[in-house]
Parts: sequence; structure tokens; C-alpha cells
Amino acid sequence: MLAKPSVIAPVLSQLSVPVGRSAARKRDTGMSEETWAQVKSRIIESCPVMALRFTGDVLVPGERFERLRQELGERFLAVEIPSPNERWGLGKQAHSVLTEEIDVQRPDHPATRAVASFVDFLSVRLGVEIPTD
Repeated sequence: MLAKPSVIAPVLSQLSVPVGRSAARKRDTGMSEETWAQVKSRIIESCPVMALRFTGDVLVPGERFERLRQELGERFLAVEIPSPNERWGLGKQAHSVLTEEIDVQRPDHPATRAVASFVDFLSVRLGVEIPTD
């Protein structure tokens, strides 16, 4: 979808596919070289990409985020939440950045701040104010 001009607010969350433990699979984004070329051209010209993950999530390897950083440069907006993290109640299984781990009672919680960044990104990219309550 990143290659389609109609997508103006791309957000990647829980990038667990393609699955695999080898070094190559951890860096794999599941896109062909042709699609990568289209994506890079489009992103670098006009469209940033936001991506979210928990740093301890074994299903979403840091190597994949590093590849996105290398390929997309400053247009790649990474939101990485430290986990596991006892202070915030984030265990080894923390995975669902935009749903299960949010603690709306704690606006300073890293997952709650990640959601706020996500909403801000969408507001700017879509040119609308998104209510948060």
C-alpha cells in the first residue's frame, strides 16, 4: 500500500510479517525490489511513514526497523517503546501498540504517548483535527 499515491498517511504497526528468525528474515519487509523502488521514490519526495513497535517484541525485530531507517532516511518516523519495562507494566509479550497496551489513565505512559504521536501524525497528514476524548 505504501507505493499507492492514494495513501497519504502510512502507519505501520506491529510489523511482524514476514515471520522468521534468520538475519535475512528479520530485515525483510515483504516487498519486492520493484515495490521498494516505488516506495522510496514516493516517500522521499512527499510522504513520511510512521512505524510503531515495542523494542522487546520478538515478533517485530529491530533489524526490520533499522532497514526502514536505512532505506527511507529522515522520512521514516519510528516510535519505539522500551519493553519489557516494569515501571510501565510492559512485559515480554507487549505487542499491540495501538490497542492493548494503552493506559489512558496515565498520559505519560509510553504507549499512550505513542498513540498521541499517531493521532498527531494523522491530523497533520490528513489535514483534520482528530478528537482524542
